[in-house]
Amino acid sequence: MRDQLLVITTALLLLSPLQAEPTRVLNQSRPGEHFDVGYYLKKGKMNVVVFYSEYSPASLAFLKRLETLASADSQLEVSLLNIDRKNATSIDWRSPLAQDLNLKSLPFVVLYDGKVPLKQGYE
Repeated sequence: MRDQLLVITTALLLLSPLQAEPTRVLNQSRPGEHFDVGYYLKKGKMNVVVFYSEYSPASLAFLKRLETLASADSQLEVSLLNIDRKNATSIDWRSPLAQDLNLKSLPFVVLYDGKVPLKQGYE
């Protein structure tokens, strides 16, 4: 069932028209730094947490499609975590946040049901 949800979510993202970027960036005040996402998860909703970089074209395209999906489903809560520290001029693979997850590719998506990660992986 959960694998089917991931496949359906991915298909909807790829087929959705482009919209504005989601605005819920959880680490806006300290981008790229260590972050505990558990505190911000919404109970009773499917939480989609996207790790991204403003310097990653794939991340930005994915975020535009994700906003369309989120606006169509009230049970979906989308949150973003920017891996780039404030002075970054390219994808900040050495940031504490990127190192915590050993990120090698972006965007990196984690689906949570409450506080338990259901699926995680790259686009």
